[in-house]
Amino acid sequence: MEKHSLSGMSPPERQELPRLADCVSFVFLDDCSLERDNGAIRVRNKQGFMDLPAAGITVLLLGPGTSVTHRAIQCASEAGLSIVWVGEEGVRYYASGRALSGSSALLLRQASIATRPAERLAAAKRMYAIRYPSEEFSRCTMRQLLGKEGRHVSARYRELAAEFGIEWSGRRYSAKEFEKNDPLQNALSCANACLYGLCWAVISAMGLSPGLGFIHTGMDRSFVLDVADLYKEAISFPAAFEAAAQGSDDIDSRVRRRLRDIMKDKRFPGLIWLDIETILGSSSEQETEGRNQIWYDFYRTAGGGRMYD
Repeated sequence: MEKHSLSGMSPPERQELPRLADCVSFVFLDDCSLERDNGAIRVRNKQGFMDLPAAGITVLLLGPGTSVTHRAIQCASEAGLSIVWVGEEGVRYYASGRALSGSSALLLRQASIATRPAERLAAAKRMYAIRYPSEEFSRCTMRQLLGKEGRHVSARYRELAAEFGIEWSGRRYSAKEFEKNDPLQNALSCANACLYGLCWAVISAMGLSPGLGFIHTGMDRSFVLDVADLYKEAISFPAAFEAAAQGSDDIDSRVRRRLRDIMKDKRFPGLIWLDIETILGSSSEQETEGRNQIWYDFYRTAGGGRMYD
């Protein structure tokens, strides 16, 4: 087959990509098509087109009616941009950009914690300490941690219901019967979906596994749920209750806009990155460019890219 050259920009090197903390948290799109224009993703709909800088966005949330070209996905991958397809019945995750880190050090650290019960419990305690800094968790069992969390979350729901004057009888949501759900329940699901997308994007950018959770387990997004839980009470819950208090019309769009504003003000992608480092007990000063090595004996490695006799 004859080989053809492709026009456009060369893939950026990792050091040329902007810091995750400087990126827009997420952009939601629906009823449009996406294609590539050099280093940008061109979005077209009936009104015309606009160009989105792929390296300046953390995650694209694509709703119903979207179509994407192969070249647009290539552009997203080169820029470390995650893409999540979303719909009325929840989130399905199909693609992600490459890791911004070239080292597997954080992934190995994550796997080490997930497979050692004592380290796993210590990581869970660090997560709860981020959520509830005024409480003491050092002597808690996992069961006690979950009990404390349940009381905090229930109290937060009641607090927000009283603040916005909304009747609250508990979290009840059916993904299979989305249209029949209460508007507030759908608003909470929509806010959480946006939060999951951003957390998943940061996790992927760090070269970590979305499936290796410390509190949640058994799903391909267990660590995503772990990380997202750090922020639900502070941002997605209030955004959903605020939108529900303003009426049910166009509630999903209003939730997304409110959440996007909060994430921008707090420089949220960078905050997630730092909190994950705290959970892992690691540092951003670790080597970012990995070396090709071969593991051969306990804690020893040898250089890769060569034959050994």
